[in-house]
Amino acid sequence: MQMKWLFTLTVSALALVACGGTTPDSSSKTEDPNDTSSTVTPEPIVTEFIDAKVSPSYPTISDEIAYTTYYFDSAIGSDSNDGLSMEKPKKSLAAASSIVSSLKENDPTKILFKAGSSYVGNFTLENFKAADASPLIVDVYGKDEQNQYCKIEGRPNEDVINVRASNIRLGGFELTSPYGDRGIHVTTAKAGAMKNIVIHDNYIHDVNFVLGDHILPTDNSELDSTTIQEICPDNRWSYSCGGIIFEALTPIAKGPSWYENVWIDDNLIERVARTGIWVFSNWVQRPGIDWGNNPYYSDEIGWYPHKRVNVRGNEILFSGGDGVILGATEDGFIEYNRCIHAQSLPRPNSVCAGIWSHSCKNLVFQFNEAAYTHTTRDGQGFDIDIGNSDVLFQYNYSHHNDGGGLLCCNTQTQLVKYDKDGEMILDEDGLPIFETVMGPWHDITVKNNVFSDNNNGNMIYSGTVNDIDFSNNTIVMGGEVANQKVIDTKDFLTGIPGDRWNMSNNIFYMRKRNSVRWEMSFSKTFNFENNVYYNFDDAVEQEMAEFGETAFINEDPKFVSDEATLGYDSVYHFIPTSSKMFEGGIDLKTMLTYDLNGNDVRALRYFGAFGTAKKGTL
Repeated sequence: MQMKWLFTLTVSALALVACGGTTPDSSSKTEDPNDTSSTVTPEPIVTEFIDAKVSPSYPTISDEIAYTTYYFDSAIGSDSNDGLSMEKPKKSLAAASSIVSSLKENDPTKILFKAGSSYVGNFTLENFKAADASPLIVDVYGKDEQNQYCKIEGRPNEDVINVRASNIRLGGFELTSPYGDRGIHVTTAKAGAMKNIVIHDNYIHDVNFVLGDHILPTDNSELDSTTIQEICPDNRWSYSCGGIIFEALTPIAKGPSWYENVWIDDNLIERVARTGIWVFSNWVQRPGIDWGNNPYYSDEIGWYPHKRVNVRGNEILFSGGDGVILGATEDGFIEYNRCIHAQSLPRPNSVCAGIWSHSCKNLVFQFNEAAYTHTTRDGQGFDIDIGNSDVLFQYNYSHHNDGGGLLCCNTQTQLVKYDKDGEMILDEDGLPIFETVMGPWHDITVKNNVFSDNNNGNMIYSGTVNDIDFSNNTIVMGGEVANQKVIDTKDFLTGIPGDRWNMSNNIFYMRKRNSVRWEMSFSKTFNFENNVYYNFDDAVEQEMAEFGETAFINEDPKFVSDEATLGYDSVYHFIPTSSKMFEGGIDLKTMLTYDLNGNDVRALRYFGAFGTAKKGTL
């Protein structure tokens, strides 16, 4: 899957600067800061995002002719049939599980269910040994306008589909289980890698979720506790309950386990009791991480992350808790996902966010939308959480989230100390020696994102978070709440302030003139350089000077429209049309070649998430 968002929009006054060219001279006229009109005739502009980091595609299967195909049809099938033709299909899920478990090693096989078939029960895929080049394919056939899926309704207290082996492609199922645990549960309890797993194009809904006559809120209002209990009577509130769940559950005694080459693509998940998509491991720990069951000392000793996990193009609606959680992953992608109304069933003392990562390294977030996340515990649209390093967060749209636009947080914990050979260090009494260790946190790039109308602070930095480059973002606030927080720093179980933050070329925009707070007390070294501040009260310039702002700019960016709505294309509402937004910025030496609108920005200076309307070319 190589998705690119392509939109045709009617915008005005966008062709202000040609790539590598000069800005028009605006000194000859006086601009009315409240005038957002334009003398330029609006014209449609087709914009294609061409500046994304490229996630890996799963390999094509070169020889499907060699596959043996078994057909299943709940209406006309019979388990007495051989199932080798659509005219004589087999019938039951049990028969399908039996075929899978009896497959010979490296025997290329397809299990295909008739679209429109319907089952009650669960489907287990295990004990097969498919080859890397010929994975087990489980899918549907005979799609039409009325029938796109094979439907399976799970039994209470069970998972609908279980996957327990490498090399599988699973798609085309509608899964529901009002009193069950999970839609798709991928697990391993063996040591080593479980690899080459593709979960795609499934519709998973109403898992431990009995909506009945209840109506879910479409704004940020919350349900009362009685209603929540009625909707989720069994109250499955573990992270591991929900839509698509990956868990590496190998105990310490057996040795480490992890996933390699995983694609979770283009699934629709709605109304699940807790988590939409969760990828976890018992071996999640890095220094300073206390989530997991293997205490250790360093990345080199004991950390066995998943490799190349890609979460792409999924839509998660009304998850009871978190939308997407990616944990303990190296070289992963979270892209083109849409998460709306996460934490729609807020429990007391529960903390959730829309889309977030935990204990990851070399991770890309891009082209995601998170909106209407409920509660202020945490309640952010996005979260770069504890133990992350080398994260690129670009081209995302966060709006109308209760807890804020983006959370960055870190902590510390006590871990057993090991020597360089991986041996536990003991004291004179033979007891383990513990050491207080900070979670890794460095090289976080947050650029070219749009944050709009989030409550409780648009950016929240909690704990010791270091080395953040926050550049060319557009931050829009409603201005209805006095002393609204733009950036809020907090102490989160460390006592050590964050350090080395760069805030440059951003647009901070208030819809209505108002005061604003910059809670920067729990921070050490930061650099504010060449940012735009519009519609703030008069005190903000002096306040920002105290933070080292080198070029305070108070100008109206004159957005095409300052309206924040659902849909990723709504980021275009926040394209500046004022020529002054393309003057005086810093050279974007650390930026990619093209901006969000496809412009070559190697020499261009601009503010916010956009450059010009001129479409760049590779």
